[in-house]
Amino acid sequence: MYSCQRICFEKNKNINDFYKNFNKFTSSVLDKKNSKKLLDRKNEKELLVEDISIENKKKKTSKLYIDKLSQKFDNDISENSKVLKCESLLKLLEKNLDITNNFLLEYKESGNKSQNSGNEEIVKPLIELEEDITNKNEINDDYSNSYLNLADSEIFYFCKLYDRIDFYILRILTKDVSNDEFSMDLINLENIELYGINKSKKIIVEIVRLLNHYHTSNFDIDKDKFYFNFGNKISYKNFSEYIYNLRKIFKSIRDSFSGYGDAKKKEFSNLLVSLIDRLMDLSLIKEIKENTSYNNFQNSLLNLSNYSYNIDKEIEFITVAGKNNIKSFKMSKNCISNSEYLKFVDRGGYFKDIYWSREGIMWKSFFSLRCPIHWKLRDRVWYINNDKLENFYNLPIEKISYYEAEACANFYSSRLPTEEEWDFVASNRNLTLNPYGLYNPCKLDMVSDCDNIMDVDFGKISLLGFNQLYGNVWEYTSEIRLKKINDIEVCLKGGDSNVPEFLMNNSLKLFLSKDTTGLQTGFRIIKI
Repeated sequence: MYSCQRICFEKNKNINDFYKNFNKFTSSVLDKKNSKKLLDRKNEKELLVEDISIENKKKKTSKLYIDKLSQKFDNDISENSKVLKCESLLKLLEKNLDITNNFLLEYKESGNKSQNSGNEEIVKPLIELEEDITNKNEINDDYSNSYLNLADSEIFYFCKLYDRIDFYILRILTKDVSNDEFSMDLINLENIELYGINKSKKIIVEIVRLLNHYHTSNFDIDKDKFYFNFGNKISYKNFSEYIYNLRKIFKSIRDSFSGYGDAKKKEFSNLLVSLIDRLMDLSLIKEIKENTSYNNFQNSLLNLSNYSYNIDKEIEFITVAGKNNIKSFKMSKNCISNSEYLKFVDRGGYFKDIYWSREGIMWKSFFSLRCPIHWKLRDRVWYINNDKLENFYNLPIEKISYYEAEACANFYSSRLPTEEEWDFVASNRNLTLNPYGLYNPCKLDMVSDCDNIMDVDFGKISLLGFNQLYGNVWEYTSEIRLKKINDIEVCLKGGDSNVPEFLMNNSLKLFLSKDTTGLQTGFRIIKI
């Protein structure tokens, strides 16, 4: 009921589980490398013994002498050999390991070996997670506190989402001039495409049914028992009744959440993602969408009298060293800003088909586009809605389609990153859980949880030096999936300013059709 095909997500992983899996992977790499070394040693040892055997025949040396030389050779090899070094990784982990974390990462040299009952040497893994038994009770307390903090964050974000829904409801009520009963009859009919106010009403009705289904469901019931829930089938005659019951259901969920079972609390994240998806649809409806720029971003915050930005500033790229099947590449440090996109527009980017794909040319020609849909040129001055573009030069470009992002990347002799490359950067070359190491930064250093969009260089940078890999705007990748025949969707990563921090990780994805505009979608580029 709550699954969303457009947004794919996983809750943030437990850090210790991540490094246990990382430990297994590292150990397997070490086993392969050490096994090859052992095979080389064995071959060298056999050659040595064979040479000594030939000499022994000539000199009639005893077999005991051969064994002693062989033992000496093994000792020399073991002293000179070293296990795979990864000092840079260890420094990285030490730098980002939280002091309050009661799990220790220890480096085990190749000389640290233990003896088993069969007197066989066992090489201990490179990274081990050891539990501090003396503080076991404190660890359990930390887990329970972190769980409570997560629950508080989810409810706090749920309240923010309700405020957003309430805003759209007010817009619907002020704009609606149709017959309420007739429009509700249309909304209750299935397989009918609705537009404008009626479409927005239908989305609000879907939200009410979603919330009611969650509120009346019992997710802790045994799977063997047969269970019906028709909470998503509720129907009222008037739109006002849906609004009234929406507020009642919201208050009931908010006040009862602490008493829910574990299964129902886990399902709450699915409900939140479904609500985010419905809010995306509401934000695209022309009749009720906000006319302000960048989510009510106030010009007064910029201190325009003291604010200056160099429009001729070049795009800054960071070189990322390749690994395994991924080659080295240069990716832009920030998402493409409005000023950088303006260069593409001012230099005729929308008129030069060389930058556009075949599908992109057909799309922009059909809509007669000369700039992004929310940009306007008046008296040689660019505006975003009713605000001058120069006030937002350092903010990321948004509300563009995949075709526009692809064309702008070609303009800069670049391309969009693949999903694999984006994940490679966000995991610091597959070494960490997220761009920042072990934990996401505090909310003050991220643009999330229904925040306003901020400058492209705002907040904490990743360990590789990239800005805002999480939050602010969704980032286009070149990855595609075939939803239906002739229905191709592209993958976006990172989340935007509306996504909660506790859902932001490298598994978070958004799938949109290539011609989607009007959402908080931006991009960064890779130099060709």
